[in-house]
Amino acid sequence: MLSRLNPAPAVLHAVALIFVVSSCWTNPSTIAASDWSPVKDAMLTRWGKQITPDHVWTEYPRPQMTRSQWTNLNGLWDYAVTPKDAEKPSEWAGKILVPFAIESPLSGVGRRLSADETLWYRTTFDRADVFTGETPSDTNTLRLHFEAVDYRCSVFLNGEALGEHVGGNLPFSFLIDGELRESGNELVVKVVDATDAEGQYQLRGKQKVDNRGIFYTPVSGIWQTVWIEPVAASHIVDLKVTGDADGNVMVKADTVGNANTVRVVVKDENQQVAQARDDSGEVRLTIADAKLWSPESPTLYDLQIELLDEAGQVVDSVASYVGLRTVGKRRDADGNLRLTLNGQDIFHWGPLDQGWWPGGLLTPPSDDAIQFEIDFLRRAGFNMIRKHIKVEPRRYYYHCDRVGMLVWQDQVEGGAGFDSAEWPKWKRLAKDHEKANTPKSWKPGDPLDATWPDWAHAQYMTELKGMVDHLYNHPSIVTWVPFNERWGQHRTMKVGKWIVDYDPTRHINIASGGNFFAVGDMADEHVYPHPDFPVDDDRYNDFVKIVGEFGGHGWPVADHLWVKSKRNWGYGGLPKTKQEYIERYKESIRRLAELKKQGVAGAVYTQTTDVEGEINGLMTYDRDVIKIAAPHLKQIAVDAELVAGGNRLSKTRPNIIIVLVDDMGYSDLGCYGGEIETPNIDALAAAGMRFTQFYNQGRCCPTRASLITGLQPHQVGIGHMTAPPGQPLGFEGPYQGYLNDNCTTLAEVLKSAGYTTLMTGKWHLGADRKECWPLERGFDKYYGCISGAINYFKPGGDRGLTEGNDAIEVPEGFYATDTFTDKAIEYIDGATESGDDPFFLYLAYNAPHWPLNAKWEDYQKYRGKYKDGWRAMMKARNERQREMGLLRKDTVPAEHPGPQWDSLNEKQRDRLDAVMAAYAGCVDSIDQNIGKLVGHLKAIDQLDNTVIFFLSDNGACQEGGNFGVGDEAMVKDPPLETTAGVRIGLHWAGACNTPYRKYKHYVHEGGACTPMIAHWPAGIPEDDRGMLMHRRAYLQDFMSTVIDLAGGSYPEGIPQCEGESLAPLLAGVRQDIHFDPMFWEHEGNAAVRMGKWKLVREYEKPWELYDFSKDRNELNDLADKKPVLRKEMIAMWEAWAKETGVAFPQRFNMYQFLNQKKKQEKAAK
Repeated sequence: MLSRLNPAPAVLHAVALIFVVSSCWTNPSTIAASDWSPVKDAMLTRWGKQITPDHVWTEYPRPQMTRSQWTNLNGLWDYAVTPKDAEKPSEWAGKILVPFAIESPLSGVGRRLSADETLWYRTTFDRADVFTGETPSDTNTLRLHFEAVDYRCSVFLNGEALGEHVGGNLPFSFLIDGELRESGNELVVKVVDATDAEGQYQLRGKQKVDNRGIFYTPVSGIWQTVWIEPVAASHIVDLKVTGDADGNVMVKADTVGNANTVRVVVKDENQQVAQARDDSGEVRLTIADAKLWSPESPTLYDLQIELLDEAGQVVDSVASYVGLRTVGKRRDADGNLRLTLNGQDIFHWGPLDQGWWPGGLLTPPSDDAIQFEIDFLRRAGFNMIRKHIKVEPRRYYYHCDRVGMLVWQDQVEGGAGFDSAEWPKWKRLAKDHEKANTPKSWKPGDPLDATWPDWAHAQYMTELKGMVDHLYNHPSIVTWVPFNERWGQHRTMKVGKWIVDYDPTRHINIASGGNFFAVGDMADEHVYPHPDFPVDDDRYNDFVKIVGEFGGHGWPVADHLWVKSKRNWGYGGLPKTKQEYIERYKESIRRLAELKKQGVAGAVYTQTTDVEGEINGLMTYDRDVIKIAAPHLKQIAVDAELVAGGNRLSKTRPNIIIVLVDDMGYSDLGCYGGEIETPNIDALAAAGMRFTQFYNQGRCCPTRASLITGLQPHQVGIGHMTAPPGQPLGFEGPYQGYLNDNCTTLAEVLKSAGYTTLMTGKWHLGADRKECWPLERGFDKYYGCISGAINYFKPGGDRGLTEGNDAIEVPEGFYATDTFTDKAIEYIDGATESGDDPFFLYLAYNAPHWPLNAKWEDYQKYRGKYKDGWRAMMKARNERQREMGLLRKDTVPAEHPGPQWDSLNEKQRDRLDAVMAAYAGCVDSIDQNIGKLVGHLKAIDQLDNTVIFFLSDNGACQEGGNFGVGDEAMVKDPPLETTAGVRIGLHWAGACNTPYRKYKHYVHEGGACTPMIAHWPAGIPEDDRGMLMHRRAYLQDFMSTVIDLAGGSYPEGIPQCEGESLAPLLAGVRQDIHFDPMFWEHEGNAAVRMGKWKLVREYEKPWELYDFSKDRNELNDLADKKPVLRKEMIAMWEAWAKETGVAFPQRFNMYQFLNQKKKQEKAAK
């Protein structure tokens, strides 16, 4: 058997379209054991808790050079630990889960490996497992890939040595071109790891045997994916891809075999834009009218690279991608050097990101976990990540490429540590640095470089070059950092000159925070806790000034500490309160803003997450608690002018319309399975997005409170309902019954951002207090009903009409749904005719809330369509929902609680058909008016850049008894100036919420899950239009979304906005935006949604627990089967309730309170 060791390609490529290659096979021998479990009582992330041996890192591991066939060897392997010089063991200690290091909880072992021990791995595979029916018949060659093994390893196949590898952070591969056994091919890996042993000069990063302070648990063995791919005898081993801002692309292929000609095809969204070939293996192309890669527009061109033989036949083909960008620097008017990207100034603003995980240590638990972190940082306003002394799996950089996140990549450092001669003394940039005189600091006469032996330096350079080659193709990586502080710093000028020459496409930060040498591009200072830089020191005038680390403000979150008994610390000591923690962060950013004005061009905040005993992250180590919400972090950065506000979905800020309907069921619209004719709303869905897991608050007032403020209703004074007109409750707090002053509104935020703010329809956030009315809370124009339900034809009494702040007479021909739309159009015309400012419209229909005052013609359209009853309607709707993909194919609704339709007499059935026809007529009227509104926007050329959101405030309404109220006569001749009238009642309401249980008032899915449609021609990518968005979202997200889209700001001194921006979802990002639990409470009905789990209850009834991955319609209660999870989630809800001001265990009910108050007042008289 012939074999050859190949260090991993400089960067191995994959097309942007390919995430998981479909023909991947998972080795059955690695998943045979069923008794694996993580180390007991270890901290795990939510992703770590979902891992099973047969589903661990299943994604294609090399997303910059993909082939269609591969075999994943991750899973359970045999392992053993022996003395260092022992032979291969004949017996194995047990199973270890690859690719998790033996020290990690997710390995299932959790054992340290000492420097005088050897770790052995063993697995087997069959020939048919890697050479499948898809493999060309003449292919008999394999490449065996290890993405990373720490630190020295030898690999054996069927007892024969394939080769060795040294270095714990880079991929490597072996060529296998001999015969395999038909079955039972044995793969054995031998590993030794000295970590921080003195005299070894091992590149180890943050690992340390004595892990404490800023050093963490050591990592040994396989810690990234192991895989095999069949390859042709002549094939591409590696690619080097360069793209620049002039549209130039260079592709250099490293090949083996006899074929040398390389052909490259460049595509933009499946359209070919360039093609070239070259016999030397190096192809150069130019893309005309090139789209550049940047954080605002991370365009990636797809590449198809083919290797041709002498006859011109394709012998190998791989897919890749390229981003076109050029990094640079320039002097500003004050002579300071600034960083540029594609010729434009860009302040590099990012966190220090260690990349450590409680379950996997260096190994992230999943691809989803990686995406979560990158997306959180992007939404928090960071445009860069400093990847600190760790090389991530390749997919990490792929996701940064995809979303436009800049990366500063550190080299992994080595040497024994602070007190050894392998690290030099530390000389700070500032002459008067406060730590300049500590015992470990540099003194005159001390060398600035440590002395490393030639062999140790040679290995350092091998690994540095390997990292640069390995990651070269990623456009997101814009800076190399060879040394961090003084850690292992040696031969600095030689290293710096080499890397400057070797990769001129990137910035070089030779020693971030370390001993300064005049080489590379940057002078970098580390200062804790608040940032600083000697901006007036002339020594750094020819270098870009960087604050490479600062901050590290700590905040401990109970029950989310790695080890409570160990020291948990942050820089500058721990604050006494959460608000003090936030204020410390803001003070650091304030100081950084001043440094930016003085010439600092980039900065790095410590850090993304807590790590072991360090509790100075923006998130806890388990990623369960975000200490400062992403929108708040972004706002702080925008206010400090570190980054720009606004959105990247549209070149200009969009108009924003939110249409809220009242008491409409989940399945009423045609596009959600209903039989009611809603062609105009359906058209919005077809050209936009339908959300399947969008949540409201289960009732009118609380929903409106959350939508308009971005907070929980209790936080803004509307924990139950608003006080009825003329009936003040007489107290302040979470249940005071009107919008308080400790919040802002969408209108206030958008008005301050330059929007014209308009509202028509139902306000319902406080009637007696004009300071709570729309014009006092940010709206420029208002027309509608300040209180709750109204008569559609003629509102009256204390439920009349208001324009501005004044009561008005009901105009001739008034019909609420029509008039609210007509007024909205009038206001839009006024706004668009008077200037170029965008507008915000909040159109809050009262329909289809009772009284169901349908127009006679709309009612007649549906008369007789419900004569088959509620069960027939549910069945038909459910079938349509499943066909649309709204539901799983096996989803069936809960059994309807009402009587069998045939048990009712003809008169009863006729009346019930009439009340449901009235309801359908009201919904139909809404659709007609949506058509009118959209048509007008199109006519005035405003539709394309108007984002429209359409949703309901709660599920269908059961108020009105089981069988509803009213009949055809009441529809034909409705009472006026009253809210008396037709109501559908409980049995129809349940059917309207198909397939979900319950209705308005409740926080089961039937009460709190709403249809939600987003439509935006200029913003939603064409390929994503009409899609179903299955990601969780809720009302509080609107505040973060409008800030993101409009560039507004969220004020300080009020509770943090709870929501996340919907902008990534609108942009087509198919990943979650919510990872924290969601909470509800209304009238004692309560719920918490955590991942796939939902805990929910009716007031004074037991808690129920549902697994939403299988049971969205809440039929199979698992509370008794999972008592531990039930208890944990109850505790979570109660902690939230206390913090939010929720009344429990005894609920607060405003109507009961007012009745009791009246009795007391009457008794007092």
